[in-house]
Amino acid sequence: MKANVVLPPSKGLPQEGDQVAVQARGVVLFMHGFAQGPTAYARMLTQLAATDVVVVAPCPPFGTTPEVQQKYMVDAALFWRNAIAANQLPGLTLQGATSRRVGLMGHSVGGGLAAFVADAAARNGQAFESAHVLAPQTTQVVDDYKYDVARGGSLLSGVATDWGVQYGLIDLLSLAPSVNKFRSWLADKDRLRTSVKYELGTHVGFEDQLVVGRESFTTDALPWILAVLWGALSFWLPWVGLRALSKVRGDTNVRAATSPEEQKKLKGVEGSIPANEGFGVPDDVELPDERIMLLGYVALAATVTAVEAAIPGFSWDSLGAVLLSVLKGVFLLLALGSWPAIAVYPYEAIKQRPEARRQVVRYFQNF
Repeated sequence: MKANVVLPPSKGLPQEGDQVAVQARGVVLFMHGFAQGPTAYARMLTQLAATDVVVVAPCPPFGTTPEVQQKYMVDAALFWRNAIAANQLPGLTLQGATSRRVGLMGHSVGGGLAAFVADAAARNGQAFESAHVLAPQTTQVVDDYKYDVARGGSLLSGVATDWGVQYGLIDLLSLAPSVNKFRSWLADKDRLRTSVKYELGTHVGFEDQLVVGRESFTTDALPWILAVLWGALSFWLPWVGLRALSKVRGDTNVRAATSPEEQKKLKGVEGSIPANEGFGVPDDVELPDERIMLLGYVALAATVTAVEAAIPGFSWDSLGAVLLSVLKGVFLLLALGSWPAIAVYPYEAIKQRPEARRQVVRYFQNF
C-alpha cells in the first residue's frame, strides 16, 4: 500500500533508510477523488502540513469498476489508519501524542467514502477526532460504502467524530442537493460542526491541478475546458456568469475592501470562518494568466458557436432532421453557456481555492 507523506517544513525530509522522529500536533489522513491522486492537491496538503501536522495521503491502485476502485480506496485508508495507530509509518517514528490525534479529510469520492472509513476505524478502536470533506460525491458510492445504506444505515452511530463540509453550488459532479442531504444526515446525528458553501463553486475548485493518466495538468491550463464541460450544459450558466462578473471583478482581493467589516467577508462564500486581517496575500492568490484565459474561453466559445451556426436550422420533417435539430440545440446551449463561463475560473482562482485551503487549515487548527 503506497502513500504520500507530507511533513511539517521544520521536520526536514527523511532519506531512504532513515528513521526520523517527528512530533507534531497530529496526523491527517487524506482520501483523494476518483482517478486523481495526492499530487492534485499538493498545495492544499502542503499548507496543512505547514501548521505542524503530518499528512498521510494513500495512493490506492486504479480499479476498473466503481466497486473495485472504492474497495481499493477504503482498504488503503484503513491500512494507513492502522499504521498511524501502530506508529508504523515507514521511515517515521511519531512521538508524543502525534499518533493519537488523527483527522480525516476527503474530496469527491474520497469524501463520499469518508463516513464508512470513519465508522470502520471507530469500530477498530481508532476513531478520528475530526473529519472534513470537500464536495463529497455520495451518489456514485456503491451501497457497501454509502453513508445512508451501509451497515443497515447505522454508520457513525455512537461515533463522536465532528465533521466539516465544503461544497459548490454549480458543481455538476457533486450536486448541491446530494451534498445537502449528506449534511442533513450529519446534522441529525449532531455531528456537523461547520459548513461552507461557494455560490459559484465547482468540483475542480478544490483541486490544485488535474492528474490524468499520471500526467499533471495545472489548473491554469485547463480550467476553461472544465468550465464548459461541467457548466455549459446548465441552463442557469448565463445567470451564473453575470453573478460571477459582479462578485469577482468587483472584489479580486479581500484586503482591498474599504471597511474593516467588509475586509473580513468573502463575497460569494457563505458559512466561512471570518478571514483574518490581511488574508489573501498576493502570493497566495492564484491569479490566472488573463491572456491565456481569454484566448482559451474565446476559442472554445467561438468553436461551439461556429459549429452551431453550421448545422442546418431546426426541422422536424424526418428522423435525420430531428437528430440534427437535437444536435443543434446542444451546441446552441453550449454556445450560450460558453461566453459567460469566462467568469467562473477567476472565481475559482481568486476565491474558492484560497478560501478552501484556509478553511481546511482552520478546521484542523484545534482538532
